[in-house]
Amino acid sequence: MPISPTAVWEVRTTGSDANGGAFRAGATGIDYSQQNTPQVIFSDLVIGTNTTELTSAANPFTAAHVGNVINVTASTGFAAGRYEIMSVSAGVATMDRPVASVVNTPATGGSGRLGGCLLTLPALTSAMAASNRAFVRAGNYPITATALFVASHTPSAAAPPTTVSGYYQTRGDLYPGSPDNANRPTLTVNAAIASVISGVTSSGLLIQNLQLVAGSSNSSSFIILGTNSAVVNVRMSGFSGRGISAAGSGGRVQHCEFVNGTAASGSAAIHGTNTNLTVFNSHVRNCSGGGMFFGGVGAVVDACVVVNNPGANTDGISFAGGGILTRSLIHGNGRDGVRHTGMANGASLTLGNIFSENGGYGLNSTGAFPAQPMYDGNAYYLNALGARNNVDDTTAVATNGVGAYTNVRDVVLTASPFTDKTAGDWSLNNTPGGGAALRGTATPSSWPGLAVTGYPDFGPIQQQRSSSEIIIPYLGF
Repeated sequence: MPISPTAVWEVRTTGSDANGGAFRAGATGIDYSQQNTPQVIFSDLVIGTNTTELTSAANPFTAAHVGNVINVTASTGFAAGRYEIMSVSAGVATMDRPVASVVNTPATGGSGRLGGCLLTLPALTSAMAASNRAFVRAGNYPITATALFVASHTPSAAAPPTTVSGYYQTRGDLYPGSPDNANRPTLTVNAAIASVISGVTSSGLLIQNLQLVAGSSNSSSFIILGTNSAVVNVRMSGFSGRGISAAGSGGRVQHCEFVNGTAASGSAAIHGTNTNLTVFNSHVRNCSGGGMFFGGVGAVVDACVVVNNPGANTDGISFAGGGILTRSLIHGNGRDGVRHTGMANGASLTLGNIFSENGGYGLNSTGAFPAQPMYDGNAYYLNALGARNNVDDTTAVATNGVGAYTNVRDVVLTASPFTDKTAGDWSLNNTPGGGAALRGTATPSSWPGLAVTGYPDFGPIQQQRSSSEIIIPYLGF
């Protein structure tokens, strides 16, 4: 029987893997896991006639201990492991499962530690159960062994994801946009292992508020993302393969940063091989293997920045099965900004994006498709081979008596639209023919059946509106 699904773990660089490490959420006792040292060190544990009961003459159990985890180490008659204290009566603690190694064999002189946080992430990995939550305090955690945080369950209201959350000083102080994100816990990879965080055969894993960096050695992939799993507010740098390899379906990548990936072209920073992967509000730069690759259908990319990923065969984003791309900036990539290598006509949506200074086309498809409204509404600037290729074909028109669709929402710029691209300031300038042409002119600007007009900017970074620019919609009365 594993630890309760509601157990909450604590890891700090000042802890010990011999500690209890966890507290059951909602328990009536006092949480002693959020401290460096154990609350009690036992050396005289005795198993009662009921093998789920423990007593100690030197340190009798109290009501304050309920909900804490005790790490029982190997002693004669004891099954070593971590156990939750479910209740305490008259100094006798009832555990979540039998503590004896052999049923009906009395055991005395047992050792254990109640409370205190863990020290290492491998110890956390071996201790966690499905739907557990773990908090990792800021610090450096060297990675020299096998993959971490393997989970395997389908998330639901009754069984939430298995979650690992970094924090700086107080639980919850790190989140997308937090001013303390520079202080996220750091996983330094000092081993050439296949992956640091693995979910290749698992599901229901949520990783958030961490940073992974290459140390003395490296990893092929930093994170393998399983089905219905997510990575939020994580920074990855120096990976030799992929930052995230999404092996399962229904994954989510949100507010993540990928920088200085060293792989050869074709091993993108985000590499999705299954279906329905969503990438939102993320930033990929200077990754020689490419920005993003989606091998399955149903990919969604929104409000992302994919810039300066070098290499003659390196694309900003590559879709092998179609996908949705909206409100994103695709700039300065070695080959195409976006390359479609296999999509059915009408299977993709590409709107509100900026394609600029890519080494090939801004938007390219290896198959010819007629111009369509779902590709009309993007901005282009100085892409080496042109704005679009094979998504505005005038010969592949259905024989229905209607001529080819004409793009009317695209904007071809005559000046750079960015405030300071060298410094990474991708906000829109106010230069005529540049950023000024992209302010308030993107799509959608209207909605069927609504008498209201919108004024979105192209790309992910919207301008701040002044008080004089408040728009009052017509409400029909």
